[in-house]
Amino acid sequence: MKKIITIMAIAAIAVFLSGSMLMGEGATRKDDNEVRTTVPGWDDFAGKWYLSSNTEIAGLEKVFPDIYAFGNELEIMPDGRISWHIGAAGAAGTYEVYDNQLVACVTDIMEDDEVKIALTLKDGELSMKYKAVPLVFTK
Repeated sequence: MKKIITIMAIAAIAVFLSGSMLMGEGATRKDDNEVRTTVPGWDDFAGKWYLSSNTEIAGLEKVFPDIYAFGNELEIMPDGRISWHIGAAGAAGTYEVYDNQLVACVTDIMEDDEVKIALTLKDGELSMKYKAVPLVFTK
């Protein structure tokens, strides 16, 4: 009986190790059922971005309540997730990268609306329109 338990334990360890090796470099285990890899092209977009002084101020308060009292940060993570906190508003979702453009589907945390956005990278700045308001971000 001890031999059977020992053999089963060794087999379970072997299966676990082979599964870990199959994930490959750049892959991370999100949970037991899902493996996420680094999104191709993310490295130009990755990191924390902040509203730039090049952002047009008109219209910001309508879209982002308490814009001057709270955050102004956009974060792009290498595993395909994106989020921001601007004023009292925020959104989170997932993205894909195409050349110099990041296309995301995010859910607004205040309105619980799903919105598609496109961020364009040019000259070290990210630009996008959110609810018809142009936004510019820098690192």
